[in-house]
Amino acid sequence: SKKIILTILASFLAVIPLILALAYAFYQDNAQKSNLFSLTLYGYNEKEIFFAEEEPELMEEDSIIYLFYNISQSSNKSVAPPDMSASPYVTAAIRYGDLDTKIKCYFTKDGGNAHFIDENGEYFIISEENNLKFLNTSYAEDFYDNARLYSLNTIDKDIIIPKSSNWNYLKANGSYERSNLNESTDKKLTYEITGAIDLGFDTEPDHSLVKVYDKGVLIYEGNIKKLSTITAEAHHSLDVTITAEWYKKDGVESYGNITYDFYVTIKNKSEFTISANSTTPENFLMLTCTNVSDLSKITFSSEDIEISPVFVKDRSSAKALLCFSEFYENSTVEFTVSYGVSIKTFSVKILPAEYHEAYEFADMYYALESAPTKIDQSRALAILDLKIPKNDLVYFQGNFANPDENKFSLAYTHGSRVFWGSELVHSFIAFGNEYIAKDDNRAYVNALENGVVSICGSNDSLGSFVVIDHGCGLRTYYTQLSSLNVSQGDVIVKGQALGKVGSGTHTGQDGFILYCTVYDDFIDPNALFGQ
Repeated sequence: SKKIILTILASFLAVIPLILALAYAFYQDNAQKSNLFSLTLYGYNEKEIFFAEEEPELMEEDSIIYLFYNISQSSNKSVAPPDMSASPYVTAAIRYGDLDTKIKCYFTKDGGNAHFIDENGEYFIISEENNLKFLNTSYAEDFYDNARLYSLNTIDKDIIIPKSSNWNYLKANGSYERSNLNESTDKKLTYEITGAIDLGFDTEPDHSLVKVYDKGVLIYEGNIKKLSTITAEAHHSLDVTITAEWYKKDGVESYGNITYDFYVTIKNKSEFTISANSTTPENFLMLTCTNVSDLSKITFSSEDIEISPVFVKDRSSAKALLCFSEFYENSTVEFTVSYGVSIKTFSVKILPAEYHEAYEFADMYYALESAPTKIDQSRALAILDLKIPKNDLVYFQGNFANPDENKFSLAYTHGSRVFWGSELVHSFIAFGNEYIAKDDNRAYVNALENGVVSICGSNDSLGSFVVIDHGCGLRTYYTQLSSLNVSQGDVIVKGQALGKVGSGTHTGQDGFILYCTVYDDFIDPNALFGQ
């Protein structure tokens, strides 16, 4: 046992130098790391553009890491400069000793001092000298507008993406730098252009050569300015290549060459129409735009109204519904619609709300004076609270069926004043139409037009209900039913049975209550029957 103890002791003494050596190496490594200045730069879209770490004593004075070491040591606080929300910046992630932070550096070509913002939102000055030093590095491209290519635009305001480019821009020190900012693609993209191949650069090149092929046959070779003389049938595809060059001259902001290779499809001009030149606050208009392929490129503007219509694709057209609030009553409003080269201004007269006759019900079943109004309010809130899925299709083509012309009679209409009680001293303004079954209390309620069942179900306010989305945000609500024949997602055709009548109407008779909205605006259901 004595031998074993001595052996263990000898082994332990033998490894002590190794343990001490490892501990010393670990200490040295950490001591060295604590002296390192680590810099990571992030440019446009937070893309990493630079990384390095080095001891400050070993940094070269003209290096980018030394520049940001100096910037990070700044203690020159500043008041907030003018709004820089739209200004380019570079983000510097810095680690040094106990410092671990990110700063946003807003360099400027305008001369003078620049600024950076730390993670606490405090502003600091970047000296004019350090500002210029950074602007003359290859990492300052985001701060030079001339580092970006001149753009080639279609008459429809599309920007053609180049195949390749060789672009050089003038820096603050008067030298030129090769730009790496610009987007390019090897794919042959297709662009739709209205009427003719009308293309143009935002800055004219010193030289350009365009070649146009039709099914492999060269049909045009020449300058880009005369390109619009080429005609082609609508929907016909042509193959286009372009080379453009801007020459290097004394003092030019940028120079280089750009090449393009893409397809062009000629399309017809868009036309715009509205369903009527006048309307009421309880009605809606249909705005139609023909020959539309990209909904996002339709513009709608007005100085008279605050409306943001939602356009929905309907084959080659786009449609949107316009509703106007009571605020615009007795006024004329103008709005302008454009798509590509097509533009049109409309003038619409907003008429006073239509007259609604009064309805009298001595035997309504409400015991409290305010009950009908409260119930109406709860039903409106229940409708607005429904989570209705988005629908990008158009189902209706007009000609909504009027229940009053079939097996139902109209008890009262939307917007009318309903009097009730034995003395007819109580009243409320109704929204929605109530329909009463003429003969059979088992009568079915039918869809007024084509659509899809957005949602159906039952709650205390609406009874059993079905919501039909007809497209363009137009929805009809069939409420107070006793049973349902359809399910969510069902595609419905006009006249299809949705469910049976119920007795949860205001009058207490067997029937249903019909509501209508355009998105979240209630409209008069009677407006449908003129569409």
